[in-house]
Amino acid sequence: MQFPFVRNGVKSGEFRVIATLPMTTVMFSTSTKIEVRQGNEVSQMGIGVHHPIFHPTVQNPPEAATVGLETVSQLIDHISQKFLSYRNSKRPTHGKCSVVLYGPYQNKEIARGVAHTMNMRFEYTDASKLIKDYPDDSVAAVDELFTGRGPCVLFIDRFDNVAPEVGRGYSYITDVIAAKLKLTLDEPLENLVFIIAGARWRSFVEPGIHSRVSDVLFCGPQEEQQEWDSVGTCLRRLMTLPYKGEHSRWRTPSVVLYGWNSSQMWNVASSFAACRSLKLVRAEASHLLRLYNRVGHAAVADLFLRATCERPALLFIDSFDTVGDHAMINELCVHLDNMDRQVHVFVAVRWWQLMNPQLLEAGRLDKQVFCGTATTKVLWDYVGNQLLRHQQSRGP
Repeated sequence: MQFPFVRNGVKSGEFRVIATLPMTTVMFSTSTKIEVRQGNEVSQMGIGVHHPIFHPTVQNPPEAATVGLETVSQLIDHISQKFLSYRNSKRPTHGKCSVVLYGPYQNKEIARGVAHTMNMRFEYTDASKLIKDYPDDSVAAVDELFTGRGPCVLFIDRFDNVAPEVGRGYSYITDVIAAKLKLTLDEPLENLVFIIAGARWRSFVEPGIHSRVSDVLFCGPQEEQQEWDSVGTCLRRLMTLPYKGEHSRWRTPSVVLYGWNSSQMWNVASSFAACRSLKLVRAEASHLLRLYNRVGHAAVADLFLRATCERPALLFIDSFDTVGDHAMINELCVHLDNMDRQVHVFVAVRWWQLMNPQLLEAGRLDKQVFCGTATTKVLWDYVGNQLLRHQQSRGP
């Protein structure tokens, strides 16, 4: 969409919105890029990073986050220079013309900027399309993805969805795809195809893929990289716990996200749901408490029923601190013990130590992930333990 920018009755520029704008939510989607063009100068105002919620009313829209112009231009320049050096060297590409771009921000626009800088065609595909019902079909899909393409910049989104660590409870199909991708990256490509793979966390991509690409870059400010990597490592450790049983591909333990930044915890939950192909169902604990006081246990039952209807789904309950020792805890424990295997629960709190012990029992919310850096975690846990000790000393 383009809108004229008029000053004193004279058109002096244009306002452009690139990609989709879901009007039912009054929100930008993750693929929305905002620019202001005046003459030959283009100023980027921001990039939406949250997924659109297709619901007529948004009571608590997530906070918008943007990637600064300096960070965007640095990434585009770095990748473009790397690709140009291989294009000018006239040597076989052996997987060296590929980059993994990960992080919570919109990496598709970075890839599009690289294609524009190199004056090459931009092509986009979703890696989940490689997942077929039979291994031979998945292998054929990988071959089709890389063969028969002319010179272009190929962006493969959700790359972490099909390249999991082998032998850790995921489906046989994704193991086959990961092996085929490694073989393909080892071979020289017929045409000049530069590959940019988009992922949420680098730890979600198999190490064998990392060793075959030219570079792994964080899409976002450098001061946020350590924090994002720490969260990804913790989530990866939880996902790779040994598990044998029904629906093993979707098996994920319920998790307590804790820390001081509520928007970061929402970022983690939405990104995790996206890369695991889970439908995200969000609820505010304070709103749930008000419903419980009005209609009783039906409020909790309806929430879990809504998540079950969307399965495989991730139920995210924000501001869970407000629950405290409310009578609703007993009802929550009942549903946590009996929920569908394809429904997973993430709750956001400041300190998990202050949660009711019933919720932290095995099989319920028994896993904790700190949304922050490893050094900050030590201090944050110390404060939480001191608050718990003070609370216990006061008695009931």
